Amino acid sequence: MLGDGTVPAGAQPGDGRLNPLIPWDRIALNVPRETAPWAGAPEERTAGISAFGLSGTNAHAVLSSYRPAPAAPADVPADHPELLTLSAKDPRALAELSGRVQEALTGLDAAGVASLCHTLRAGRVHFGHRLAVVGTDAAALADALADGQPADGVRSADRVVLETGADTAALDGALTELARHFPGLGEATGKEGTPAARLRAVLTLLGVKTTLAGGDTGAPGARITAGGQSLTLVGATPEDAPRLLTEALAALYRGGAPLRLDRLGAPGAVFTDAPTYPFQRKRFWIEETAPEPSHPVTVAVTPTRTAPLDRAEIGAYLTTELAVVLKADCGLDPDVPFCDVGGDSFTAMLLTKSVEQQYGVDLPTLDCPVEMPVADLLDHLSDQVCVAMGVDK
Repeated sequence: MLGDGTVPAGAQPGDGRLNPLIPWDRIALNVPRETAPWAGAPEERTAGISAFGLSGTNAHAVLSSYRPAPAAPADVPADHPELLTLSAKDPRALAELSGRVQEALTGLDAAGVASLCHTLRAGRVHFGHRLAVVGTDAAALADALADGQPADGVRSADRVVLETGADTAALDGALTELARHFPGLGEATGKEGTPAARLRAVLTLLGVKTTLAGGDTGAPGARITAGGQSLTLVGATPEDAPRLLTEALAALYRGGAPLRLDRLGAPGAVFTDAPTYPFQRKRFWIEETAPEPSHPVTVAVTPTRTAPLDRAEIGAYLTTELAVVLKADCGLDPDVPFCDVGGDSFTAMLLTKSVEQQYGVDLPTLDCPVEMPVADLLDHLSDQVCVAMGVDK
């Protein structure tokens, strides 16, 4: 409906009149009798989908047309490092997903690579089996995926220590480079504070909670230590900071760290079509063994009582049983519509089963028009039961 701009028929011409208890002339609601074009602008469409279960379980979903965000100018810096993350629930699915992503990378330019990697990082649930690689273009990322899983995942990131050196100029330069490559980190790189505090704020935005080592540790630039492994963030050249950060994040991701990578998008990166999860089509049906052959046993089913002798008896039984089904302890007002006393199709099914059990017969589900007064409904039901049971009316 939303994509095609078509409103399907809600009722067929042969379905008869609509429910007269609904004031159709006073509400802004129309039930189309035939398929028609959807008027109005495509981006203003909203549709509701309802499912009604016989037992009373209902579900309703409201869907709106997709409004694409205005495309931002794609100005990906030269040699921009992209972190590509994949995950699955088992190794086979992860390998299949990796193959699909390698195909999707074929022929992508820098803007396409940035959007694909952003979608895979920020638009997917992250499972236990993980793969993360870093590259500056589509070919490098595809080759890294084809090489398989690196073995440097940090297995425990519960306690991460950030160590920084005394060269604040190098840290300032590194933060400038991070802001240029990853605009989403600008909230942290541009805030007030020491370079070490701002770098720690960057890591916090990315989901890496750190403890800042006290004093000058003598570490060159900056590094983090997690799970007994040291990962450099800032080296001798500030321009290397984006690559070093993405490589450190890749190692943490492979080890299972709960990172938040939505801030790592390159300039102009947007959500785009990307390979979806490769479900493994496993069968979980319980295989049942064939039952042992048995001799047929005839069981006589005795009804509660014999069939009624006349219509009056049927009417009296239906009156009593309808009050029981509706839990009307004080009886039913004969002039009130059936729907006002709680009657519906489920009530009709229960009443049908009661008649079958009472008289030992098989009946179709009784027709219970909800708008009928209770007295007229009981006459209507009595006629149906008489016809089904061959009793004179």
